[in-house]
Amino acid sequence: MKECPFCLRPIDNEVVECPHCKNQVDIFRTGFYTRPDLSKKKTATIWIVAGLAVALLAFGLSRACNQPTRTPHSARP
Repeated sequence: MKECPFCLRPIDNEVVECPHCKNQVDIFRTGFYTRPDLSKKKTATIWIVAGLAVALLAFGLSRACNQPTRTPHSARP
């Protein structure tokens, strides 16, 4: 069993035309329309880079928010 790419209903593997939507299934090129899965190594790299970017952003925001405020020269004793 496989899935019709047009109506998404289950059909037999040998079928040339979908019995439900009457589209020709054999002309549909799945490699053109589907995205290949990412490897685990590539997925892990993406998560590490995203985590480092979030950590760097949080560190930068914490440094910017915790800077001491400057007082004008006339307000100093």
